[in-house]
Amino acid sequence: MAGGAEFRSEIEAALRQAGNLAQECRGSEPPELKPDGSLVTVGDRRVEDYLRDALGRLLPGAAFWGEESGHAEPAADGLWAVDPIDGTSNYAFGSPLWGVSVALVQDRRPVVGGIFLPDLGECYISEAGAGAWKDGRPLEPLLRGPVKPFELIGASDPAIRQVGRNGLPGKLRCAGSVV
Repeated sequence: MAGGAEFRSEIEAALRQAGNLAQECRGSEPPELKPDGSLVTVGDRRVEDYLRDALGRLLPGAAFWGEESGHAEPAADGLWAVDPIDGTSNYAFGSPLWGVSVALVQDRRPVVGGIFLPDLGECYISEAGAGAWKDGRPLEPLLRGPVKPFELIGASDPAIRQVGRNGLPGKLRCAGSVV
């Protein structure tokens, strides 16, 4: 199994380099629409290519799945799942709320993952059973003890239920919540 401080450090270095590359590409060409109606940019493609190489050197026996290049079957050393620019719309339109995210999955379980938020200069890494870090410093859990997972989905406006049904590209985004 992959893991440990040195492994996490190398993932962080790859994420930061990928984020720098995304910054260099930002605005160089207009975004394009993918068949599913979502945006893709030059940054998405270049960052994904960079991460395929960088993560391949870090763990050569792992397969690679990138949002832009498609699916891969897990390999003996696992599968890297990559979103080269998580929040492409935000990235393309100048919002600082986007990042470069990667995760290593082994035996169908996430082992280590991270996201670098270049506009904010923050990098978060987590490792199963070891904890989570922000910019190399350990994060303390907000809750102690077991936590029951749950989801609550609700829509009160009829217009919300029509998102995606009118043939126009787009998706519903939540920028906050009210309890």
